[in-house]
Amino acid sequence: MTSKEQDKISKVVIIGGGPCGLVAAILLSKIIKEVVVLEKEKFPVDKVCGEGLMPRAVDFLKDENILDQNFLNDKNNYYYFEGINFAHQNICLEGKFPKNSRGMGIKRTVLSQLLFNKARDSGVVIKTSSKVVDIKTGVRPFVTFMTEQSVSNNSNVMSIIEADLVLLCDGHSSLLKQKLEIKRQLLYPQILKRKGEFPLRLGAREHYTIRPWSNKVEVLWGDGIEAYITPLSSDKIGITWLFNAKQMKPGSDSEIFLKYFPSLKEKLKNAISLNDFLVFGPMGLKSNRGSLGKICLLGDSFSFYDGITGEGLASAFNECQLLLKALKEYQNDKIKNIDECFCYFEEERKRNLDLTVNHCSFVLFLSSSKLIKKIVFLFLNEFPSVFQKMLAINVQGEKLVFKNFF
Repeated sequence: MTSKEQDKISKVVIIGGGPCGLVAAILLSKIIKEVVVLEKEKFPVDKVCGEGLMPRAVDFLKDENILDQNFLNDKNNYYYFEGINFAHQNICLEGKFPKNSRGMGIKRTVLSQLLFNKARDSGVVIKTSSKVVDIKTGVRPFVTFMTEQSVSNNSNVMSIIEADLVLLCDGHSSLLKQKLEIKRQLLYPQILKRKGEFPLRLGAREHYTIRPWSNKVEVLWGDGIEAYITPLSSDKIGITWLFNAKQMKPGSDSEIFLKYFPSLKEKLKNAISLNDFLVFGPMGLKSNRGSLGKICLLGDSFSFYDGITGEGLASAFNECQLLLKALKEYQNDKIKNIDECFCYFEEERKRNLDLTVNHCSFVLFLSSSKLIKKIVFLFLNEFPSVFQKMLAINVQGEKLVFKNFF
């Protein structure tokens, strides 16, 4: 056996069973013999999320037969939405997706269970209730984890698993990055850096039983806060709040946020809360490196900019596709070694993330100033075709360039 053959990847361990980790597992199972996912929770896994899949993400999941016909036949699983409306004070900007493009509202737990089932059916080994406590680099990195049984028995029995490649998909607050001495950096628009403003932004979420009143996602803009109302089924909606932590402190439900949007509060007066209020954050963080030896960071673990554009999952799925492409090139000897493989992947990922950062920077800048927000909303209300073009650019994953609007 040659050194090149020994260097081939036959086993991958993925730490984190969120959407990014499970999609990576599903894709890599096509070319890698053994794929193992370690998830500290039991499925389905819940987390604060806007729960609106943009058309790019929907198309990807359909192309991979993850959103298969059996799932789509049950209308209680999801809700198609046709566009996004932005509302600020008395102005409502109505945006419709391009022809043949639809987004999908889907509860995070429903998506989690769907991806879990697909990964398992693809031959992926999924170890739940498995908390990773250590990770070591090397020719073959290894991961140390504890199972729920060892924790409950207070036995401190550790399991060790080796791999040819380890993917960190355990979120932006990953403690494992500290063990690898990978640091987190603030990630904000340059104009906010120049102004010395670093608003700590958090997210929160709550579900309600009520018939959706719109076939679009509605984004309500306040001062230092945005509300995202996403239809999830014929009798359920989700509301996600993105807000400046310095301005408000969340309680145990959405009441503190609803006072900023009296019209929304009125619509919810007959709704039944599912009492599943969760808080998430902070946002605006990026790791100072994307890989270390044979350990690679994916999704929020590498970079979590902001949820303000709703592109998070679409961007993460695209990352997984780019990694699959790079590893295919490596497995087929078109790339010499794993270092070159990761360099190739990092270059492609940077192009992808630059688009997300480009979109988020514009919208975050918009949200940072009352005056600018008012001017932009007045302008877009006067020229609705510009807002429609902006939405189309977001859906198609293009860069925001001023000349594209005219």
